[in-house]
Amino acid sequence: MAQNTIILIFEDNASLAETYITELKNAGVSSQIKLVQDLSSFLKTVSQIKPHLVLLSGRVPGLGEIMLGLHEQHYISAPVIIIGEKEREADYRELIKHGAYDYVARENIYRLAHTSRNALTMETYRRELIGGT
Repeated sequence: MAQNTIILIFEDNASLAETYITELKNAGVSSQIKLVQDLSSFLKTVSQIKPHLVLLSGRVPGLGEIMLGLHEQHYISAPVIIIGEKEREADYRELIKHGAYDYVARENIYRLAHTSRNALTMETYRRELIGGT
């Protein structure tokens, strides 16, 4: 994984965001991590940087609309991993149909590092194939 890999995290709960960051770092997926805590900052950041991976809180109001917007007005090609409650698993599976790479239940947060590594590997191959950075 390249050292200039950028991971964008959208989580408004600082404690949860710290948990995600710790999970990634403990598994060696540290990269350059950018944290945003509100929708306007998220949309602004998405348009300014080209993240290699996006971690998106499942508690964000209008999550489905955000996912659709990522592919229409604020397009990013990076994989998006939804992190949320296990009870909303069916909702997160629907979001995969709309472009999310995967979801991780907060109760199984240990899966975040593995899922993130897989998504970053896929993104690295994709960028190499199209010649992007």
